[in-house]
Amino acid sequence: MRVRHTPMPPSSPRGSVLGTILGPCLIASVIGLAGFTVPTAHAADDVILTGMTEHDGRPVLDPVTLGADYEQLIRELGALVGTHAMAPPTTTGATGFEITLETTAIFHDLYGQGERAFAGRPSPWARAMDDEISPILLSGTGIGIRKGLPFSVELSLKGRWISVSRQGTIGGEVRAAILEGKRGWPDVGLHLGYTGYVGNRELRMGVLDAGLSIGGTAYAGKEGTPRKARIQPWVDVSLLSVSAAPLIDGETAALIGATAYGTRTPDPEAVPTTRPLVMPRFSAGLQLEGQVFLVRFTGGFTLPAVPHVGVSIGFRR
Repeated sequence: MRVRHTPMPPSSPRGSVLGTILGPCLIASVIGLAGFTVPTAHAADDVILTGMTEHDGRPVLDPVTLGADYEQLIRELGALVGTHAMAPPTTTGATGFEITLETTAIFHDLYGQGERAFAGRPSPWARAMDDEISPILLSGTGIGIRKGLPFSVELSLKGRWISVSRQGTIGGEVRAAILEGKRGWPDVGLHLGYTGYVGNRELRMGVLDAGLSIGGTAYAGKEGTPRKARIQPWVDVSLLSVSAAPLIDGETAALIGATAYGTRTPDPEAVPTTRPLVMPRFSAGLQLEGQVFLVRFTGGFTLPAVPHVGVSIGFRR
């Protein structure tokens, strides 16, 4: 009896390239999730406001300096809370669905670094850490879900755990494409989201972000084949509005010069209230998408001095 062998179709260069990219990114993200986001027994990177009144075993009695350090701490933590692995301006479509594993990191503690080193002062993060050592970077890893709706609108939900701490973030976003898939025109989208900082008994924080994304779409692979890959670069300009309030006693809050930004505090007589901290953020990204799987790289800068990078991998239907 003769056995017929059905030849396998030749592998697509696009498929092999995308697989080569996705494999290491998946491994790196899983390692990041295990190594950076599982809280340890000591929770080394917990933000502890009450610890700012003492450093190196000696009390710190300088509300002006501590107040400036507190504001920088809120700004940089707000940049991490409000910055997630962003997406291009195109939506997933009315019946589309996407789920991704995401990691975002910010390089904090850069503002005023030279001045502090010259004066011999510790950084704001060293003051607020249990071991009095500023982390090299702050990272958050978690899951993102996007669901498409009619009229080029989509909703997304995201949850992340922050570094080696007991804190995390939970947030949502509404996105709408103004221009999408128009030949000869860029893709343009708007997004509005809110992210809450959870798990810290000494600090309440929420970040509202709104922005505009502009990008384009190119294709790799043979025209008309189902294995064509989609390449989407884009840029984004956003505003972050950070609301935060200390949840510590009024006496300690006064010692560190704490301020409530855009929200009320449990002790309004001891802690002054002012407007939210508003920070512009400039970002760029690149998404590589196959038939099902995708990988996304992002990076940018939140003023005055908070660079960020991100990577996400997942699938879309």
